[in-house]
Amino acid sequence: MSDGLRGGAATGLSQDTLELITRQLEIERKAVVEGDLLVRTRGPDPDDIASVSVYQHGSAHLQLFGEDVSPDQRATLRRLGAARAFTDQRAVEAVIGPREREHFRIYTFDRSAPAAGVVAEDNVWSLYHGDVLASKAFSSREGRRAAELAVETKPPFRRRGFARRVACAWADAQLTQGRIAFYSHAVSNAASQALATSLPVTERFEVVTYTALGRG
Repeated sequence: MSDGLRGGAATGLSQDTLELITRQLEIERKAVVEGDLLVRTRGPDPDDIASVSVYQHGSAHLQLFGEDVSPDQRATLRRLGAARAFTDQRAVEAVIGPREREHFRIYTFDRSAPAAGVVAEDNVWSLYHGDVLASKAFSSREGRRAAELAVETKPPFRRRGFARRVACAWADAQLTQGRIAFYSHAVSNAASQALATSLPVTERFEVVTYTALGRG
């Protein structure tokens, strides 16, 4: 069903970046058809499909559409251009109506190593302070070729390195199994941004989504 993402001059994105976007879409249970249309794929816990998703890496962009955007609206947004759609919410809403705009940064782990004291059980990597669970890491999404990190740390243990240790232990397990280990966060989330700066990750791309109100 999927015909994949088109690279080269059509988007300006490298094949490596397009491959990473494809792998992330897979674990979100999405695929691309007709060049720039996102559709649902089979699998548990699918993510919502935004009306418009605009990916950016450097000066290159890629724009994808949900099925709630009509062919005429897609044509208008293509003429508007992905670079402008990335930044200009008003211009996008002039075409498809009011939407919730969200902005995310996406990273991959380059390397990692087992972290001392972290306990792995049932695909959850936990760190205790005495008998108290301080922090845990697990996959928010997972597939055969990639997984995405989720971390939960109790307030008394934040900014003390607990999240970093469980995140690294999770990443080590994913990389050992041959998966791409993703980490992502909303640009507005300062705590998640701070965690990213402490991890052995590389920022790969950003994505802006425009989602129908009440669905985000």
